Amino acid sequence: MSDPLAAAKLKAETAYNAAADYFDAEPLGFWARYGRRTVERLRLRPGAHVLDVCCGTGASALPAAQAVGPEGHVIAVDLAGDLLKLGQVKAQTAGLQCVEFRRGDMTDLGFPDHHFDAVVCVFGIFFVPDMETQVAELWRLVRPGGQLAITTWGARFWSPAYEIWLEAVRRVRPDLYSAFNPWDRITRQRRCARSSTRVVPTVSRSRRKTGTKPCARQRISGPWREGVACGGPSIRWARSWPTR
Repeated sequence: MSDPLAAAKLKAETAYNAAADYFDAEPLGFWARYGRRTVERLRLRPGAHVLDVCCGTGASALPAAQAVGPEGHVIAVDLAGDLLKLGQVKAQTAGLQCVEFRRGDMTDLGFPDHHFDAVVCVFGIFFVPDMETQVAELWRLVRPGGQLAITTWGARFWSPAYEIWLEAVRRVRPDLYSAFNPWDRITRQRRCARSSTRVVPTVSRSRRKTGTKPCARQRISGPWREGVACGGPSIRWARSWPTR
């Protein structure tokens, strides 16, 4: 497939639909843990309108629905229809009527500017080839005073078990082996071709001027930084519009 974006979408959709039967198995409890923790950091208010992209079975969408309550609304979007069905069942079981699961593509959502109080993407931003453009697109949807939260894997998250598993894959199925993970583009500091700044894995809530677009090339530093936290098993990046 010549289109890298289309290939990435098809790969993600196929893989996650294939994994749907085991997606909420106990060994995969990290989905729920980090989805919940990402939402907790946002401190969503009752009545808020939230978009959750790459939502899976609702690891962050369901906690968001609980936070915003019946007066709020959560739209949960994913390419994997089988995961969405599981999420809908979980919402119905929990009595959460304010969350709506939709099959959709985060690169082509069709929502107007400044439409949501919060936009959330947990373990999904690295699936698109052009992450900088995608972050800017998600930021476009955030209302003044709102927040964008992105969570990704941290460096060496599964070590040493992950490296042992990769080596086993290399021996048994070399055609499936890859020494590079999509999230390495975020967690590895690198020089950018069009910028002298470094990509630095951090957590930050910014107070940039209205109209500024976030970009993965921006160095996470400066007087607007509110409380950066590095380390731990994942990286959470939250950005906030300035409040008046």
